[in-house]
Amino acid sequence: MASSEADIIALQECYDIASIATGEANRPLLDSISRHYPYRSYGARGQSLLSRFPFDEIILSRPNADDFRVRAFRIYIGADTITLFDVHLQSIGLTPDDKQLYRDLTRGDTQGRGIKGEIREIRSDLISKLTAAFRARALQTAALTDMIAETGGKCIVCGDFNDVPGCYALRSLAATGLRDAWRKSALGPAITYHANRLYFRIDHILYSPQLITPLRTRRLTWPYSDHYPVEMTFTLDNPATTQD
Repeated sequence: MASSEADIIALQECYDIASIATGEANRPLLDSISRHYPYRSYGARGQSLLSRFPFDEIILSRPNADDFRVRAFRIYIGADTITLFDVHLQSIGLTPDDKQLYRDLTRGDTQGRGIKGEIREIRSDLISKLTAAFRARALQTAALTDMIAETGGKCIVCGDFNDVPGCYALRSLAATGLRDAWRKSALGPAITYHANRLYFRIDHILYSPQLITPLRTRRLTWPYSDHYPVEMTFTLDNPATTQD
């Protein structure tokens, strides 16, 4: 992160970096992050923000559920203000056994159970979890849409949606006027989640087109997480300042 030269970094499932990177060997790294990002906020539920610009947190009216985590910030960039929502929607909640079943299936390894046995196991163990997660994300998206409307202002919504391009959450947010940065300024398919042979792009950035013009959106390939980061470079229509 310290070498990325991004102006704003929104994190999910990341707690106080200083409490993780302990020891004198990490002191230069922590000092570098502090110099690059003098404004930092680490959330108790893992939604964290590092910024070169000052910001205030917006107190949202709805509490976070176990797997629905949202924090919102007003970031002050010169004379302009961006409202940023850092989001984590419902995950599927697969167990290690579920993931092993998926890996076996995608390798064509039925372990003596036969393809019918695999299909029965998928129906009983995986489909019900997928269905529950889809329903939960639909409710969470409705709550998120209300939060955005209540907060007002032009905004960026980013984070781990745990769902793919074209999903219900993205379509619902697009109906409010937000636009998908990948569709506007990236090229071709990509994956962001890369563990357990579950190769999907489930991390997204949306933006208000009235304020922000994305110039480039790309997936980075830092190997330090089961998610790859997504980076958007954009201009503010007023002032015309380029930011990451």
